[in-house]
Amino acid sequence: HRDLHSFPTRRSSDLTVNTGKESLDVYLGPTEFMKLFDFAFTKGDSIHVVGSRVKLAGAAVVLAREVRRQSQTVYLRDSSGSPYWPQGS
Repeated sequence: HRDLHSFPTRRSSDLTVNTGKESLDVYLGPTEFMKLFDFAFTKGDSIHVVGSRVKLAGAAVVLAREVRRQSQTVYLRDSSGSPYWPQGS
């Protein structure tokens, strides 16, 4: 776990994922970056998330590195966790 000192902005896209054991908040990235992909989520979708679990204000949050739904995969961060979107987005 890493600790984050600030929460992603309100202009961010995030999901709540139920793993069957727990519900996790998954931060994807800035909404404008996510709009570049034809990739929308619907409640009940089965998805696969690869990312890092971090602590934010005492709660577990996942920073998604990639998200896969069916045959589509969106890559959001590199293996070190650096985002693919321009900084300041």
